[in-house]
Amino acid sequence: MKTDTNAELTDHVKLFTKCYWGGFREEPEEMTEVVQNRNRFVSEFQVEKFVNGSRPQNGLGMFDHCELYKCTEGFVYVISPYCEILDEVIERFGFRKYNPLYSTNAYTYLKEFETKVEFNRYLKEADKLSEIIRQENDKAH
Repeated sequence: MKTDTNAELTDHVKLFTKCYWGGFREEPEEMTEVVQNRNRFVSEFQVEKFVNGSRPQNGLGMFDHCELYKCTEGFVYVISPYCEILDEVIERFGFRKYNPLYSTNAYTYLKEFETKVEFNRYLKEADKLSEIIRQENDKAH
């Protein structure tokens, strides 16, 4: 049975309708784990609404499938790249690994913020850190 969208597979259709993932149409069997993870994510972080899919302008490739959510307390920023990111890079950017929220073939990482202003500042800092890491990689090769 095919649904109209991935968002409709969740218990939170309105919440996920506006995010990139929610608009896709996948076979329900292929999305079972991700849908369960998204339902748990909403409960765990008391997610209230999808804010946007912002990403750093010049960030590393790890900033893929980005989703920012407003929660009862603060915000949660989710990224889901298809490649696993080195622990040291994740730590430098302040993320932690989480259950897959985009695809079982992608890795999900998240970072919490107290305010939207703090998140906006972070995007600028992430650009700067991305450039530092690029320079370090260039020197290493």
